[in-house]
Amino acid sequence: MQSPRGFIGQNTGRFRRQRSLSVSELARRAGVSKATLLALELGDANPTVDTLESIASALEVTLAELVTEPSSHGSTVVQRHSEGEWNDYGDFKFRALGTMYGSDLVHVLHGVVNEEGYTSEGHEADSLECVYVLSGSLLAGSPDDPIQLNVGDWARYPADVPHRLCAVSGIAESLLIMRRSEMSRNLLPVEQP
Repeated sequence: MQSPRGFIGQNTGRFRRQRSLSVSELARRAGVSKATLLALELGDANPTVDTLESIASALEVTLAELVTEPSSHGSTVVQRHSEGEWNDYGDFKFRALGTMYGSDLVHVLHGVVNEEGYTSEGHEADSLECVYVLSGSLLAGSPDDPIQLNVGDWARYPADVPHRLCAVSGIAESLLIMRRSEMSRNLLPVEQP
């Protein structure tokens, strides 16, 4: 089992690299010394909560994301239609569902699925899928313990392990966002800018 200092350092380095920040740039944004940040990433520092909050803010993650031990299989997150804060900008209203960082390929798909649905044994390491239900009801996530989602519900689940997406009955429609490694470039069509 990795020590808390070890996984905090691992998280800091991973988030920094995902955002293409140098150690110097992250240190500047967080208001800490480069030596402190390097020691933290190596798991050799014993930072204060204030230092961790500054680094989390500079990385645009929550303190919990920075200090939580990473799981090799990721985690599933669900947001029900009735949850989440709506932001109103006159003629435009939105509800933030999630953020994915990194240099991987992201596919945005409009999907229609039946009761048989789609089952995968898992994709490349760190693959991730997000689904937002547009019509009908879906079962998504782990084939052994899928989550039922209804219109307006959203879920994010790891896709580097076995996972499934199917309609509860009839047909369901969804917006599916898939984060896949660069190796998946030839597996789905890529929209050219």
